[in-house]
Amino acid sequence: MKRLNNIELLLPVKTKEENQFYNDFMSFLSNIPNSFRNKKTVSFSPKFPYRSCPITTIGYSGTNQIQIKFLQYKKNEIELNDTPIKKIFTIINKRTITEVSKHTLEISQLDNIFREKFLRLDHIGLNIPSTLVTKSEYQNFVTSLGNTCTFHHYPTGKDWDFILPSSRSEWENGISYYRLGREPKWEFVYDEYTKIPVVQLCIETKLTKKDVFNLLPDPYGISYDGLKSAFRTVFITIPWNNLRIRCDIKFYSKNRENTWNTGEWLGTRGKRIGNFK
Repeated sequence: MKRLNNIELLLPVKTKEENQFYNDFMSFLSNIPNSFRNKKTVSFSPKFPYRSCPITTIGYSGTNQIQIKFLQYKKNEIELNDTPIKKIFTIINKRTITEVSKHTLEISQLDNIFREKFLRLDHIGLNIPSTLVTKSEYQNFVTSLGNTCTFHHYPTGKDWDFILPSSRSEWENGISYYRLGREPKWEFVYDEYTKIPVVQLCIETKLTKKDVFNLLPDPYGISYDGLKSAFRTVFITIPWNNLRIRCDIKFYSKNRENTWNTGEWLGTRGKRIGNFK
């Protein structure tokens, strides 16, 4: 089996609007402390354990297509049963309008609001609409991806599946030790509510729930049922019609070594995906 080393989210930079958004987005991401900027890309490498993967990179595609790539060592693409990914990005890249966000903020506005208030990128994710992909296609993709990394089902049974960064030994034998630094996680959601794909960025801040609510009031700030105590969501203005990007602004926790931040809750209570013992 091939081990997953990198996940790349690649955005087109062909128009004036795309170029402006890309530059602002790179600036925004660069202000998250666990990021690393390299010329025109921004990467997030797990700090723990040593040489853990996957590394996450957000960059430009060099084409007029939005892409997600799953790469092994030396940037070779991993062969996956990735029908869902191909399907949704075929839809995205047609550029026809299917859903419009009424209340969004410019990424430069969000950058100004939260500059120097971020602690880390907890996870990045992709919501895959059930209207575009069948459940069996999604499950085949998840199983295929699970063979390449430490991928876990969400403990409550929801279709929110998480990759936890891990060392080669942990990929082969499972994770037994948890501490801060095992981030960013990657989440894949089989979503029955959205009509178009959503890229999500969950960013932990230095701010209390009250502070974040004051900075992101209605109608731009959104709170989801069951997650109101964890974060506040805002959608950002982007130059593409068939995609949404949302930022989940995570409230500060005094107990930073909690089982969510370390990945322990997901890793010990969520069943591992793939052909492992």
